[in-house]
Amino acid sequence: MAQKLPWVGTFNINNEKKEVGVKAYSRAQAELLMARKIAWKDKKSPAVIMGYLKSHPESYEIKQSK
Repeated sequence: MAQKLPWVGTFNINNEKKEVGVKAYSRAQAELLMARKIAWKDKKSPAVIMGYLKSHPESYEIKQSK
């Protein structure tokens, strides 16, 4: 059975830096979970955050942590 891996993301959304960590099976799942966390904290829809990330790919970085 596959195991979830730790991921860390650094985001610059509207000139506000955010660092988010999650455990996920893949980078794509980690990106979605991070977008949900950011959306919940900012009281926005996850679709709004995902749309922003899609149109600004240079504004964030997601890496597998150790």
